[in-house]
Amino acid sequence: MLNATTRSTSRHRSFYPLLLWVVLLVVAGLLAYQLHLLFNTHQDSQRIERLAQGYNENVDPDSDSLVLLFAKAHYLSYREQFDDATLLTEILASRASTAEEQILASDSLYNLANARLRQGIEWLEQGRLDRAGQSLNLARDYYTRTLMLVPDHWSARYNLDITARMARQLPRHPISEDDEITEVKNPEELWSEIPGIVRGLP
Repeated sequence: MLNATTRSTSRHRSFYPLLLWVVLLVVAGLLAYQLHLLFNTHQDSQRIERLAQGYNENVDPDSDSLVLLFAKAHYLSYREQFDDATLLTEILASRASTAEEQILASDSLYNLANARLRQGIEWLEQGRLDRAGQSLNLARDYYTRTLMLVPDHWSARYNLDITARMARQLPRHPISEDDEITEVKNPEELWSEIPGIVRGLP
């Protein structure tokens, strides 16, 4: 008959191979997960690079990474496709949970604000003050939301101040299509005298 010590040693010996297999399975699972992340990161990098080069890339707002959504939103806002850019930015902001993701969301709002500000300046140069006012107000809202996410975003604070000054100098009454151009001889004077340079315009 086996004594108690012998039976205990036998059980321990049969347990070690099982424990080794469990450890190996866990390590294999972690390795597969890391390879999956690496593959996805490589794919995202390639797609982001294509967007940066001006090629369009379809994205899935529900499953694609926030970095890829950020790149696509910037691609759209730079081309003044504001409806789609705004939608992607809102989705990005709603999915942001960590501090790094909130910074990414704030930068997307900042890019959108810059694009709206650039559009407002273009409308001012053309004397289209009604449309300029709409664009400037939207830019001001996006800069404000940027600062709500990242209060120390100093470029957004600087641009918000300039945008607010530009908006305050616009006429308060609506301007018709017929008198837009004739009433304003030098529309660029509404913004060219504001000190400083707008930061971060793409």
